[in-house]
Amino acid sequence: MLSNFYKLPRIILRLVKAIRAARSMKAIEEVSIFYNKNKAHGTLLFYSIALLLIIVYCSFGFYNFESPLNDQVVTFGDALWWALIPVTSAGYGNIYPTTTNGKIIAIILTLGGMGLFSVLTADILSIFVKQKQ
Repeated sequence: MLSNFYKLPRIILRLVKAIRAARSMKAIEEVSIFYNKNKAHGTLLFYSIALLLIIVYCSFGFYNFESPLNDQVVTFGDALWWALIPVTSAGYGNIYPTTTNGKIIAIILTLGGMGLFSVLTADILSIFVKQKQ
C-alpha cells in the first residue's frame, strides 16, 4: 500500500510531461501552418528561432566549460554577451575561450551563428525591397 503512495508523484510528473509535450506539438503545428501560409515571414521566423537557439545553447556550453577556469566568465550573462559578439562579428575580444571545449564551441558559434545572422539580415532586407517595389 505504501509503495503505491510513492508511485503517485511519478505518475503525476509523467502526466505533466505528456501535457507539455502535447502543447509543444500544438505549437509546432501552429508554426508550420504560419510557415505554409506565408513563406517569406515563415522563413524569417525559422531563421530567427534557429539563431536564437544557437546563441543560447552555445552560451550554456561556453559557461559550463569556461566559468570554472576563466576569470572573465563569472555569470551566464557574460557567456551570453560573449556569444553575441562572434555572431554579429563585432569582435570586441574582451571575453575569449581558454579551454579546448570553449574553442570548439566558439568555432561552432562563429560558423553557424554568423551564417544564420547573415541569412537573417538578407531575408529582412528582401522583405523591405519587395514592399518598396
